[in-house]
Amino acid sequence: MKRKTWTIFLAFLLTSLFLGLALRNLSWAEMRKALDAADVRWLPFVCCVAFVDLAVRAVRWRFILSPVADAPASTLYRLEAIGLAANNIIVARLGELGRAALAGRRFKIPFLAALSSIMVERLCDTVAVLVLFNAMAFFNPDVISTRLRVITLGVLACALGVLAVLVFAHKELEPGGVLEKKLKLLPKAHDLSVKLVTGARALRTRAAFPIMGLSFLLWCVNAMPFWIVDKAMGLGLLDFSRALLVLTWGAAGASVPAAPGAVGTFEAAVRSGMETMGAAPPQALVYAVLVHILAYSTVTVLGLGLMYAEGLSLAKFEEGAEKASLETKR
Repeated sequence: MKRKTWTIFLAFLLTSLFLGLALRNLSWAEMRKALDAADVRWLPFVCCVAFVDLAVRAVRWRFILSPVADAPASTLYRLEAIGLAANNIIVARLGELGRAALAGRRFKIPFLAALSSIMVERLCDTVAVLVLFNAMAFFNPDVISTRLRVITLGVLACALGVLAVLVFAHKELEPGGVLEKKLKLLPKAHDLSVKLVTGARALRTRAAFPIMGLSFLLWCVNAMPFWIVDKAMGLGLLDFSRALLVLTWGAAGASVPAAPGAVGTFEAAVRSGMETMGAAPPQALVYAVLVHILAYSTVTVLGLGLMYAEGLSLAKFEEGAEKASLETKR
């Protein structure tokens, strides 16, 4: 069986398992009741947040790319939307590779430079999410266990360590450096480090401050749909700090390599988070589905529209992303 077939099989297997977790022990009548109680006048605001989210992402990417390209934020906005839409539809999250390929062609920069900038985005996201989680957990000790806080602080320390190396000890990871030579024994780790060093140039300039500031802002913006849907359903369980905590549950679920759009994994994780906050299981699942559908549909429709405006079809985009994937493995 080809690797791609295995990837698809495992992705949908994981999705099935998490959907089972999300749908367990539910009363469909109670779910209908929770849905009927939602005030739909709040819901368009969730869609509006997606546009703000993309704007923050575009400005941050502009700073990250600044050492290698003078990229207009408007163009980066479109590429961000296209990449996210593709991730929501294509298996194996090829949207990021396709976005890197488009950026490389558009700004006439090496594919590796564009791809490494996206990897730096993910690293900054990891740091921002973990810092926000632990900060909000401090103010909500009744819902976050000490054990979970210790685990996440450990992961945060590792992410900060990687960030510190990229900023302060990057020469050791460049060709001929001490760490670069040692990492040759671990080819995948070596390739990853080379890409990160390339993309992290902006973190070694004054641009590091707006990059990290925008990363924190991005995740605060992303918490808004969680707070809005709580208000729409009349649950009254989430202030903004708790909305941020539930967001981190959703981010953890979305990070599982399952079917496109994190279907199932997101619902199971957010249901768990909302039950921790005091929601009944039917309310928690309806809440998760509303947040997911509204955010998913907005960015997917927008991204596909912009993709076709760029003269691309989804099939062509996927083909380009797969070619880029093969290039990264050479």
